[in-house]
Amino acid sequence: MNTNDNMDTMEIKVNFENARSERQRVNNLLVFDALKERNILRLKENVNSNEVERVKHELGELDIGLDIKNEEKIFKYLFSQGDVFHKILSGRISKLASRQGSKDEELQIKICNITGSKYGVYIENLSATAFRAIKNEKQIITNEQLKNKNVQKCDCLKSFDAKIRGKINGWICAKVCFGSGGHQDNVFSEIYHYCDWVEKYKQEDDEIFVMLVDTDLLKLLNELKEKTKHIKNLYIFDHIEFQKYIIKNFKTPETESTPETETTPEKETTPETETTPEKETTTETETTTETETTTETETTTETETTTETETTPEKTNMDNYNKKALDVLTTESVKAGVEYMFKHPETGEKIDYGAVRYI
Repeated sequence: MNTNDNMDTMEIKVNFENARSERQRVNNLLVFDALKERNILRLKENVNSNEVERVKHELGELDIGLDIKNEEKIFKYLFSQGDVFHKILSGRISKLASRQGSKDEELQIKICNITGSKYGVYIENLSATAFRAIKNEKQIITNEQLKNKNVQKCDCLKSFDAKIRGKINGWICAKVCFGSGGHQDNVFSEIYHYCDWVEKYKQEDDEIFVMLVDTDLLKLLNELKEKTKHIKNLYIFDHIEFQKYIIKNFKTPETESTPETETTPEKETTPETETTPEKETTTETETTTETETTTETETTTETETTTETETTPEKTNMDNYNKKALDVLTTESVKAGVEYMFKHPETGEKIDYGAVRYI
């Protein structure tokens, strides 16, 4: 995780591709340790159950006298093997990091909220069933409304991942996908469906719709940006671009007054204004950081008080560890906050990204 220590133009950056590789390493290690320690409960918690079934059937094809219907004997056999066998098996049956995208998407949203909350833009992570868009209607419904109206899930798009409120209101669909293949192709298919729905039913709304996509499939992403650039309230960002958008459009932290009357910022305002990230044709990270010529208003007591107030909603569903991390981020510096998050809460020792995700 990299940060810019200038609080006025700060973006928090995460290499999600590396993060996924690290999580896979941790997944494998959890299974390896459970095999060595002969811990059936912990093993079952950390394996891909479908892959375990495949391994069972493959073992049954061998002439080793193993009854694959007897789970106790299967586990006894697996536990009895040596470290080399356990290491190879753990890589085969552990949960796939590529199928744990929700953790990456939660991190996308959390990072953008940390930055956004400093500028009066709050991003709330939603449950998997909280709000859905009906495919052939303008309406966005709750899970309760879906049940009461007897609407089928197949008649809805995938649920929204986050809600934006404050100085601007809107919705987020978050995706992290690296590498090509069936699952990743489905991810882009979902995004295209959302974009079509916004164009058909929502492009005249004051609310914005953000497709928050971190990916290495740049050709597909740029084609999508080109296709949707005419939709004024639809934005396609990665997590860095979205933070830059918030910082640029809501530069000076100030007291939130009546956010519902706020209008959607123009994607382009005047010719002199730098083109906003959402309409760039590539996803390369912008290297030039805007520099403000005056900082007096950003250092006043009034602003500091407002910033502290605005971060309050972030803490509502946090445990003490994350609350403390947010306090350090907002009252000291981003660098100090990141250093705190990468220390073990009990021992104080430095930990890697994978360990952070499991605290």
